[in-house]
Amino acid sequence: MLPDNIIIQDGNLPDLPGVYRYYSSNGELLYVGKAGSLKRRVASYFTKKSIHPRTAELVLKIAKIEYTITGSVLEALVLEANLIRKHKPPYNILGRDDKSFIYLCFTNEPYPRPVLMRGLDLERLQIKPFNKTLSPVAKRKFRSVYGPYLSSQSLKIALKLVRHSLPWSTCEPPAVVVTNSPTTFSPTTSSPTSALTTSPTNSLASKPCFEAQLGLCPGVCTGGISKKAYQRTIKEVERFFDGQVTAVVSKLKREMDRLARLGNFEGAAIARNRWRALTHVSDVSLLRRDLEDGVRLEPTISGHLNIYGRIEAFDIAHLGGAARVGAMSVFEGGQPATSEYKRFSIRLGNGADDYAAMREILTRRLAHSTKVIVNEDQIGSDKGDGDTSPTLVRAPWPDPDLWLIDGGEGQVSIALELLKTAGLAWPVVGIAKGEDRKVDRLVIMDQSGEIDQVALAHKQLLQRVRDEAHRFANRYHQKKRRIV
Repeated sequence: MLPDNIIIQDGNLPDLPGVYRYYSSNGELLYVGKAGSLKRRVASYFTKKSIHPRTAELVLKIAKIEYTITGSVLEALVLEANLIRKHKPPYNILGRDDKSFIYLCFTNEPYPRPVLMRGLDLERLQIKPFNKTLSPVAKRKFRSVYGPYLSSQSLKIALKLVRHSLPWSTCEPPAVVVTNSPTTFSPTTSSPTSALTTSPTNSLASKPCFEAQLGLCPGVCTGGISKKAYQRTIKEVERFFDGQVTAVVSKLKREMDRLARLGNFEGAAIARNRWRALTHVSDVSLLRRDLEDGVRLEPTISGHLNIYGRIEAFDIAHLGGAARVGAMSVFEGGQPATSEYKRFSIRLGNGADDYAAMREILTRRLAHSTKVIVNEDQIGSDKGDGDTSPTLVRAPWPDPDLWLIDGGEGQVSIALELLKTAGLAWPVVGIAKGEDRKVDRLVIMDQSGEIDQVALAHKQLLQRVRDEAHRFANRYHQKKRRIV
């Protein structure tokens, strides 16, 4: 039951997805939230026995509740982000600034693609995240910026759902091949920074990428879609995240009808499937995140550490210096993101030098950052073991919220040294065996104490991430030993 003194729009809250807004007695918008069920979510603020002090403070100030019903939790996620950007409600941004939110950016390239960026990274590129209109500097790097989003995991789920209806590409046109020069993509320029040659006879031109085979890429890699047609699709994706969901769905329906009238029944069937995918979108994953978030206004970010963001853990495996490998596990939203795991075959040095091996795999990981250019002649090409295909312009890996290193002070020092050289300030935590080798100890060399507090409070989560890196490294090590 909600208190009688709170005014509720239309007198009651529906059991439907949507966005709710809390107002104070003087009409100030205090907080905006999304929900799979407006009725249950809002009620939870007033029925939970134990809530964070800041949430309790908010509840005491609520005098009026308004809401907007949406067709899905996906649509609610988009509306929530746009309202936060427009109104900056104090209880959405209290304890956080625009630098710590997640933003969805579309690159300014011939074949644009969506990338997730933190506000801090955007500001480093001279982009003000909360500004609706992009500056000339920003437009050279991105077509558009949407957000802020409170959860990177929810945004990734949303993109995955939308991509079934409006497919985009993360690969390059078939004529673009990279020579042996070091390569990286940088959002500070409008094109990849590398030595490129064009080769119309490239064998990849006739071989669609895996995502194209799943219907998630429109065929940029095979030349199956023109730049103009591709950019029209990206425009519809942008309109979706701008909140114009109904208009996007209607356009897909009109395209389906138009193709059917022309007798293009194969094209009409594809358009129908995309229209259905967007109108009957499965919100199961977003609903799960919605329930996991619960009534939680307390920050998951303390200082510069987002413990429920992207955690990358690194481990080394070998047997007396033989079959040396490294592995990177990734957790997002407190759960394994197994599709993001990476493995490394150690190529430099000899013997059981764990420090040199850790330096190598961290350097190779940095080569995939949007902000770092690494001379790969010194570390070897990083296409993956057994990959003999030509090197393509690659999409950067997302920046982590935390590096977790399996090792002590020596390994952590190496990580901090590499990040300092690269001009990056990613938090680093080590996890090592204690003196009796039965109790893990955290190695935190941050003198501010900000990381220390959060890491110790979530030690079990960090142990899970480390264990996954250890498991993945050992599995690859055993496979390599069998090959050898």
